[in-house]
Amino acid sequence: MMTIELSIDLRPNPGHKRSSLVALTGAGRRFVEAMITREEEFMDNLPWLPENEDLTHCISVLNEIDRHLPR
Repeated sequence: MMTIELSIDLRPNPGHKRSSLVALTGAGRRFVEAMITREEEFMDNLPWLPENEDLTHCISVLNEIDRHLPR
C-alpha cells in the first residue's frame, strides 16, 4: 500500500475572499510526474489496446446509460 503525504498548498484567491486556490507543492508535482511516468510505462507494455472506434462506441454506450439513470 502506498502512503501519500498531502502535497498541496493553499494560496490566497484574489478573485474570492473566502476560498483559497489549491496548488501542488514541489513534492506534489514530483508525485504526479512519477505517477504519469508509471502510467505511460504501464500503457506502453499492454499487449493490446482498443481501437479509437471501440472507445468511441463504449463512451456513447456509457453516456446513454448515464442519461437514463435517475438523478
